[in-house]
Amino acid sequence: YGTVPNGDGGAIGGTAATAGHTTGAESTPYTAGTAETLCAKEAFGVKETDCDKRAIGEKDKHGKAGQTEPAYNPRAGADTGLSSDIALKGIEKSYNGRYVLHGLNLTVSAHGVTALTGASGIGKSTVAAILCGETKPDGGTVLGLEPEMCAPVFQEHRLLPWHSALENCALCSPLGRKRHSEAIREASELLSLLGIDEKEQSKTPPQLSGGMNQRVAIARALISHRPFLILDEPFRGLDPETKRRVMDLVNLRADTVLLITHSREEAEYMGAKIYRLEELMS
Repeated sequence: YGTVPNGDGGAIGGTAATAGHTTGAESTPYTAGTAETLCAKEAFGVKETDCDKRAIGEKDKHGKAGQTEPAYNPRAGADTGLSSDIALKGIEKSYNGRYVLHGLNLTVSAHGVTALTGASGIGKSTVAAILCGETKPDGGTVLGLEPEMCAPVFQEHRLLPWHSALENCALCSPLGRKRHSEAIREASELLSLLGIDEKEQSKTPPQLSGGMNQRVAIARALISHRPFLILDEPFRGLDPETKRRVMDLVNLRADTVLLITHSREEAEYMGAKIYRLEELMS
C-alpha cells in the first residue's frame, strides 16, 4: 500500500504512534509479516496485536502460543465500550511548514456519536490519522485512547485486491484463523445487512463498485469489535436508501463514533454532537 494522501496536504503511511500519542513519543515501524497481518495493520493503523498474532498462528512475545479464547460474543466490543471520553488538547500539526491543525481542542464523548465538519482540506482527515495512530502530532496530547481501540474507515477503502469482499471483512475479526468459519459467518451476516449479497461477497474489490467497497470497509471495521469507530466521509457515493441502512447499522453496532462529514444531514440522522473544525482551533 505504501503512503496514501490523506486529503489534508499530508500523508497516511505505515507507522503507528505509541499509546496515548503524547508529544515526543517515538513511532514504531510495522513489523514485516504476512499479507493478512499487514492488511489489518494498514487498515486500522495500529501495531500488531495479540489478535493479529493468533490470526496468523504466531507466538506472542513470551514465546507462547496464543491462549484459548473465551466463548465469543459478537457484541462484546460494543457492550464494554470506552471507559472515558477521548480528549484532544492543544493539538498541532503542520506539513512542509504549513499548519493544518493549530491549538485543536476536541472531546469525543464516550458511547455516542461526535461529528466533525468543515471545509475541504482544513484538517479533518488529519484528526482521524492522529486518533488512530497513523500520524504523530507536532504538539499537544490525546487522552483516553489506546491505538488498538480504534477501527477507522478511511476515504480510500484499503482492501486487499486479491481477496474476496467476504475474506477482506473476516480478516479483521478477533476470532482469528482457529475460528475462521465463525468469522466468515459473521462477516457474511454483516455484509448482507449492508446490502451486499452472497454473490457480490465472493467478488474481489476490483470487481465491485466504489460504494460496495466502502460498505465492505465499514463491515470490516464493525467486525473488529473495537469500541471507537472513526468514519472519514464513509457514505459518499451511496444512494439515500443504502445510506440510511448503513447509518442505522453503525448506530446499532458501534459504541463510540467520530463521524467526519461535509453533510450536516448525515450527522443529524445519526444523532451526533456536531462541531466545525475551524471553531475548535485557536
